[in-house]
Amino acid sequence: MVNSSIKSLANRIGLLLLEVFLFSLFVGLMLFFIYALFRSIGLTTDESSANNFHRPYMLLLVEYLPQLTIFILATYFVRTLIFKFPFQQAGLTINNCTFSQFGIGWLLGTALVTIGFLLLLLLGSIQFQELNWNGYLFFGLLLLFIIQSAGEEVLVRGFLLSAIEQRLNTFWALLLSSSMFALLHYFNPNVSYIAMANIFLGGLLMGLLFVHYRTIWASIGLHASWNFVQSTFFDFEVSGFNVYSFVQFKDVGNPLWNGGDFGYEGSMLSVVLLVLACAWMIWRLPAFDSKLFKNRQSQLFK
Repeated sequence: MVNSSIKSLANRIGLLLLEVFLFSLFVGLMLFFIYALFRSIGLTTDESSANNFHRPYMLLLVEYLPQLTIFILATYFVRTLIFKFPFQQAGLTINNCTFSQFGIGWLLGTALVTIGFLLLLLLGSIQFQELNWNGYLFFGLLLLFIIQSAGEEVLVRGFLLSAIEQRLNTFWALLLSSSMFALLHYFNPNVSYIAMANIFLGGLLMGLLFVHYRTIWASIGLHASWNFVQSTFFDFEVSGFNVYSFVQFKDVGNPLWNGGDFGYEGSMLSVVLLVLACAWMIWRLPAFDSKLFKNRQSQLFK
């Protein structure tokens, strides 16, 4: 009995690893060919990431739109065509709740950043300087962060979380996908252990939204508003990158609380708010009962 359980678990883990390998291979080959094509016609972005964010429409065209398209195609090719799982498991179905779910995610992300900004302002940890309006960058970055966030959500939640959940259970899917989401940001400028904790918790919160709604739209809304509001509206660095902002301020307090050079995601205040948000999601929303973490628990060692 024990041997059969171990064999079953090993088989499911092996299939999961095969899915991830095929997905990575498909994405790698497609991105290689597209980037090679773009370079051959002189369509490239600057080497400097800081310069790239000042060219949001070019960055969208050359990087984030191709990535989003390829992640969707890879998910369909691997999960649906090869492993025969319904494409709906990726959460990309569009229905009459799509915009409302996106809006819920957007409002939640906006609230988490705005509350943190106001608390830091009241505590004197940041100091207002001026307003700096640039419509080209403001709306360009708004569109950029929506598409960039959609791509990451298809990759981490739409593909990875759903694949792990199918082979193991929801608990491991949330834990492993959130860990991978944090690792994707490990080499960002000025990253710290607090920043990694924040990104893990943000990934967990977006994973909880994905599991609750069984679509990706609320996760995209949260992800996009989190990036856009903290960087382009409130002048925090976004995951270590400096981006144009409508509101200009400078850090004058302890970097432990305002995040310093990594931005709001590097602050303990963000950790506290994200922990509270994750706890609220698990405790209050009706989809999060004991069945959520047991729906495949009995299969884990069979």
